[in-house]
Amino acid sequence: MSSTDLLQAAVQRHQSGQYQEAEKRYRQILAKEPNHPDANHLLGLLAYQGRHFNDAIDLISKAIASDGMQAMYHNSLGLALKDTGQAEAGVAAFLRAISLNPNYPEAHNNLALVCLSLGQTTKAIEHFQRTLELAPGNLDAQGNLGNAFLNSGNLDAAIDCFQVLIAAQPHHPQAHCHLGVALQGTGNFEAAMAAYRQAINIDPSHLEAHINLGLALQNLGDIEGAEGCFREALARAPEFAEAHSNLGVVLQQKGLAGDALGHLQKAIELAPEHAKAHANLGTVLIELGDPAAAVDCFTRALDLQPRFPTAHSNLLLARLYLSDTTPADSLRLARQTNHQLQAADPTPHPHPNRPDPDRPLKIGFVSADLRHHAVSSFLESVWSHLNAPEMQIFAYTTSAIEDGMSDRLKKTVTGWRSIAGWAVARQAALISEEQIDILVDLGGHTAHNSLPLFALKPAPVQISWLGYSATTGLDAMDYILGDPWVTPDADADQYAEEIWRLPDSYLCYTPPDIAIETTDTPALHKGHITFGSFNNLSKLTDTTISCWAAILKNVADSRLLVKAKQLNFPACRTQLLARFEAAGISHDRVQLVERSAGVEAHLASYNQMDIALDTFPYAGTTTTAEALWMGVPVLALKGDRFVARVGESLLRNCGLDDWVALSSDELIEKAARFSDDVDALNSLRHGIRHKFRVSPACDAARFAGHMHAALRHMWRIWCKEQAHLSPPDG
Repeated sequence: MSSTDLLQAAVQRHQSGQYQEAEKRYRQILAKEPNHPDANHLLGLLAYQGRHFNDAIDLISKAIASDGMQAMYHNSLGLALKDTGQAEAGVAAFLRAISLNPNYPEAHNNLALVCLSLGQTTKAIEHFQRTLELAPGNLDAQGNLGNAFLNSGNLDAAIDCFQVLIAAQPHHPQAHCHLGVALQGTGNFEAAMAAYRQAINIDPSHLEAHINLGLALQNLGDIEGAEGCFREALARAPEFAEAHSNLGVVLQQKGLAGDALGHLQKAIELAPEHAKAHANLGTVLIELGDPAAAVDCFTRALDLQPRFPTAHSNLLLARLYLSDTTPADSLRLARQTNHQLQAADPTPHPHPNRPDPDRPLKIGFVSADLRHHAVSSFLESVWSHLNAPEMQIFAYTTSAIEDGMSDRLKKTVTGWRSIAGWAVARQAALISEEQIDILVDLGGHTAHNSLPLFALKPAPVQISWLGYSATTGLDAMDYILGDPWVTPDADADQYAEEIWRLPDSYLCYTPPDIAIETTDTPALHKGHITFGSFNNLSKLTDTTISCWAAILKNVADSRLLVKAKQLNFPACRTQLLARFEAAGISHDRVQLVERSAGVEAHLASYNQMDIALDTFPYAGTTTTAEALWMGVPVLALKGDRFVARVGESLLRNCGLDDWVALSSDELIEKAARFSDDVDALNSLRHGIRHKFRVSPACDAARFAGHMHAALRHMWRIWCKEQAHLSPPDG
C-alpha cells in the first residue's frame, strides 16, 4: 500500500476514534519515509491527544523541519508547547502560523487564549475579535472574548459577549455564570444573582455558580443564604476546597469560630496551595485573638500567590498587633503592596479638575464601614459641620450593607453613592467623572479596603484618615492626617505619605444619642478596684498581659474585667485565662464577658470598671472614647508609632495628661497610685464626660474648622503645582 493510501486510511481511523489503528498506519508510513511531514504532524497530534506532550513536540517539530510553510503544523506545535508550560514559545508558534495564513481562525483563537493566560489582555481581545471575524459562529471564542473583557474591566463589552453567547446557546451554564460575574462588577447584584441561579437551574452541579451566588449573598449581608450556597456546593462535591474555605468565612461571621476553623483547615488539607484558604484562615485567627498565627497564614498565602493585595493588607494589619513589628517593618511591607498595585495599572491618569484655589470643592470619602461600625462614631458630627456649599461632601460606600446609621450619615452629606461590588476601574471612572477634588480613604489596610481604587489616583489630592493608624505605603496617597501626639515631627520617615497635622486631635468622637448616665466608681460599693478592657483580644499581647498582671499583683484584691466578642468561643476563654495564669494571676481575679446585646447594654458595662487599661502596641480608639464618655479614666502607655499613640492623643486632648505613662514601670506605679484614692477616682469619674465633651476630641465644630482649613490648604498646594506644570503662554 502506498504512503498516500496508508495516510488516508490512518486519517479515517484517527477521525473515528480508532487511535491505535491510526498510530499503526502513521508509523508504517514513517518506517518508509521518516521525514514524511503529514505523518509526523498527525502522529504528533495523536500524541498530543493522548497527553504525551513532549512526544508531540518532537514529532511536530520534525514535520516543520520537512515543510515549514504549513500553518497547521505551527498551530499544533503551539498547542503542545502551551501545555508543557512553554507559553512564550507557544505564542511564537501561533504567530508563525498566522504569518503563514492570516485568515486562520483556530490560530488566532489559540494565540488569544495564551495571551490571556499571560495577562496580555489587550492582545487576547484583538485575536479573539479576529477569530470571530473569520468564524462568526465560534461560540467558544465568543465566551473567551467575554472573559477577556472581564479581565480588562470592560464590563459592558463582557456583558454584550455573554448575552450574544446565551442568545445562541440559551442552555450554556458557564455563559450565564460569567454573565453574572460581569453584572456583579457593575453593582447590579440582583441581575447577577438571577444569572447565577439560571446557571444552576441548567446545571445543578455547576459549582462555580453556587460559589458566586454565595459570595454575592454574603456581600449583601445575607449570611444564612450564603451559607446555604456553600453547603449545597459541598453536598455535590464534598472535597471542594473553595467551598470549605468560603463556608469557613461565613461561619466566622456568624460567630461559630470552631466550625469556621474546621472548614478552613479542611480546605487547606484538600488544597495545600489554595492561597485564599490560607488568607481566610488568617482572618479567622485574628478574630480569635491570635495575630502571630495569622501572620504565618498570610505569609504562606503570599508565598503561594505573590500578587495578592488582600493578603498583603491582612499581613500588614496583623503585624500591627505584634510587639516586635517596627515602623520600618510596616513601611517596607506597605511599599510592597504599592508596587503590586502600581504594576496593575502603571499609567498615570490626568485630572480634569479646574485648578482654582478658591472655588467650591468636592470632597469624597470612601469606606466599607458607613453603617453601625466604629468608623461611623467619628464621622457623623464631623460631616454635619464640614458639609457646606463651599465644601460639599460625597460619600462612596463600598459595602452593599446599609442600616440605620447609614440613613443618619446620608443626611449629613451632599451626595451618597453606592459603588459596592463595582470593578475598581468603574469606581475610579465615576469619581473622576464627578470631579471629586480631594478623596479621603477611611480604610487603609483594613478589611474590604479600597487601596486598589486609590492606587488609580481618581482624584487630584488623596488622603488617608481615621480607619488605619499607619502608612498605606501608596505613592498615590498624598497625605495622612495626624496630630501632634500620634504623628510627631520625628516620625516623618515612617510614612510614604506626607504627614498633615491637625492642631490638636486627628479625630472627633460623635457621642451616642442614648441617655445613659455615668455612675459612682464601683470600688465604692465593691470594696476593690476593677480594671477593665473592652478591646479586641488580638490587642492583648504577651507584654500587655505581663504588665496588667503586674498591676493586679501591685493593687491588692483588684480584679480585671475583659469584654470581647471572641469570648463567646470557649477555647478563647480557656486560652486567655491560661495566659493570665502563666503570668501569676488566678482565674478568680479575671472576669470574662461576651459581647453585649445592643449599644446601651454595651455602654452600661463600663459602669462595672473603675479604671480602663489601654492595650499596646495597638492602642484602643473607639473603646477609649466610649470609656471616657462613660466617665471611666483610661491608663495608657506612650507608644513609638501612630497605632500605639491614639490613647495618648485622646487623653491629652481631654486634659488627662497624668494618665499617660512613659514606661511600663510608670504604668504599673500610676495604676497603684490612682487606685489608692477611691474618693479622688470617684470625683474624677463624675467630671470626665464633661472634659471629653468640651475637648477638641469631641468638639465637632472646632474639628470641622481645622479639617476645612487643612483641605483648603492641600487644594491650594495642588493648584500651585499645576500652575508650575503648565506650559507658558504663546
